[in-house]
Amino acid sequence: MQSWILLLTFFVNTTVFAGAYGNYNSVLIGDMAAGMGGAFTGLTGDPAACSYYNPATLARMKGTSLSASANIYNKYDSEYGDYSGFSGGTGRINRGNFRSIPASAGSVAAFGPFAIGLSIIVPDYDFFSGPVKSQELQNTSLNILDESLWVGGNMAVNLSDVSSVGLTVYYTSRFYQKSLIDNFKRSNGTAVLNSEEKTFNNNSIVYLLGYYHRFNSRWSAGTSLRFPSIEVHGRGSYFATSIDTQATNEPTQVAKNELPSETRIPMKAAFGVAYQEAGKRTFSFDVTYFGKERYYDLDDLDARELVENVEIWNFSLGAEFFLKHWLRLRTGLFTNFSSHPPISNDISERRSDHIDMWGFSTNFGIFTSDKVSFTIGGYYTGGTGYSVEKLNQSLQKVKKSQQIFSMLVGSAYFF
Repeated sequence: MQSWILLLTFFVNTTVFAGAYGNYNSVLIGDMAAGMGGAFTGLTGDPAACSYYNPATLARMKGTSLSASANIYNKYDSEYGDYSGFSGGTGRINRGNFRSIPASAGSVAAFGPFAIGLSIIVPDYDFFSGPVKSQELQNTSLNILDESLWVGGNMAVNLSDVSSVGLTVYYTSRFYQKSLIDNFKRSNGTAVLNSEEKTFNNNSIVYLLGYYHRFNSRWSAGTSLRFPSIEVHGRGSYFATSIDTQATNEPTQVAKNELPSETRIPMKAAFGVAYQEAGKRTFSFDVTYFGKERYYDLDDLDARELVENVEIWNFSLGAEFFLKHWLRLRTGLFTNFSSHPPISNDISERRSDHIDMWGFSTNFGIFTSDKVSFTIGGYYTGGTGYSVEKLNQSLQKVKKSQQIFSMLVGSAYFF
């Protein structure tokens, strides 16, 4: 019980909140699962990841286990108004700063056929601070922070020696902040300075069901269903100022508080199959379906953004190899397709970014004993697409590329 309290205190003190749900695999949960590209619906053994991928696998864990932390350190290489591929991003990996994110933690206690646990995860995180490249006489600065925290309880039960079911219920929180300063200089020497700032917080409840079945000593499979989120609370604000040096009138200002806000987390259905040779190697494959949603994030004509999630499929393939009895190599490939529809050239309202990504992962599991393990490695996800930004007092379609390099450090204690 004390370990659960310390675990919860650690995450609350980091003050991380909610995420944008456009690219669902930007943050991989767990340590073993993250190394295998998130292909973990049909596997067990990672207490930080089981509750998120398939809560039924909790019942397959013996005794009590604690995954104290699985932290990632993200290096973001994002550009607006231009494209930067993987080669360009790696060339700048030594520039800028890393963002520390406590990605996941979990505690599981098994007794008889039952298991209960606590899960704390950061399933999504986005950050940008820099220029938006556009017209020659325009200087635009953009800042975005989008954070998430999910805290949940879970329980599972073995139906037989080969099958189990489980349930996880998360309470989620989201914090979103976006500010833009747009300085447009005319050829006659006059200028227009526009500034906007938009923030909102949302809370909701998410719950998922899971089923796990082991066919024999080598083959297993699992499936999980996450239902659409249930909104609890949402409020936001919007501030805007416009100053025209050519005009003689006073600056135009807009200030709106306590605006109703909404964040909908789409449904998710996953199926995974795994092949294991005890003490030698493991292979796993997951296919994941995400449902559709359509809503406005703020209830205000000036500030709102249309958030549209279309139906998409993502895939992940993972492997683990026992190099020594104390050393394991994990690697994976995964897609990170955007659930937001492509952005057309005819822009009538603010829309969410569309960037199709892919990724790969690698990490090492080091077991200093039967009870203690450490994980070190990382993963990459990136791609190119488009964004919609308000430039020169009009909405414009802007090129965007995003490369995210994540270093992962984890530790687990089993007893």
